[in-house]
Amino acid sequence: MLEEDNDPVNDITAKKIRKATTGDLPALMNIFTAAKGIMRASGNMHQWGGGYPSEDVVRCDIERGVCYVASKAADGEIEATMALIPGPDPTYSVIEDGNWLNDNHYYVTHESRRRGISATAFVNMIIDQYRNSSEGNIIF
Repeated sequence: MLEEDNDPVNDITAKKIRKATTGDLPALMNIFTAAKGIMRASGNMHQWGGGYPSEDVVRCDIERGVCYVASKAADGEIEATMALIPGPDPTYSVIEDGNWLNDNHYYVTHESRRRGISATAFVNMIIDQYRNSSEGNIIF
């Protein structure tokens, strides 16, 4: 168990994970805007430039059923979002200086951003959610 798992912010029992709906778009875009601000403030001037991810990209992920949110179980406030996309992903079709550990089916996360929940806690939520429903790997 990681030390941060004891932090109340990271208490995954107080969180709910579900597929995003188009009604979530304003909250999701606010999370992305905040994440871009954090990136720029920390010197990351290039990632997610040019308006990416746009509302159209996020809406498409929602309509494809691959966009998920983590929210507070008590009030439903969205704290994290991610696109969990089944592989194969063209981004990983060529791996330089390495190789896949196996040929299992896998999932890739894209547009993953969190507010009020650590990366470790969010990953644990996703893994717990899909542990029994997937024979493959989840790539973060």
